[in-house]
Amino acid sequence: MRKVKLPLLFLLLICLFGFSPNEDQYEPIFMFRADMESAVKLEGARILENPGKIYVKDNYLFIVEKYMGVHIIDNVNPEEPDKLGFIHIDGCVDIAVKGNILYADNAVDLLAIKFSDSFTTIEVTSRNRNVFPEFLSPDGSGLTWRQEQARPNNAVLVRWKENWQ
Repeated sequence: MRKVKLPLLFLLLICLFGFSPNEDQYEPIFMFRADMESAVKLEGARILENPGKIYVKDNYLFIVEKYMGVHIIDNVNPEEPDKLGFIHIDGCVDIAVKGNILYADNAVDLLAIKFSDSFTTIEVTSRNRNVFPEFLSPDGSGLTWRQEQARPNNAVLVRWKENWQ
């Protein structure tokens, strides 16, 4: 049997443990539930930065800004779409529209948001709490034990931030 030299064994250990994935590659972003619920509001139009799902209804486009909310765009003239506004909804990744009701996830909650015909006002008409599972990190893992222990009481995971190390 051949003996493994100590430097070769040391190099192998460095490769196995030194380059293993960092469990803190992604940092969870929490919000207190009361803050998350009160943050749903209509704001001015903003630039698309991290678009997700798109929902088309009549001449309007509803475009999810991943984990942040929903852009409302009048697309009656596709050559010059008119950005009407942005509905801030932390933890939003999915939407549906029926009539003048926008259904959206607010992290783990399901919202029904009534909007006016001109998109100048919105009203949260219902909230079903804790109907969706908590977000996994982009690499597919959940919270580590340490991250779960650091979660403030009555806080909801609304998105993940990548740690650049």
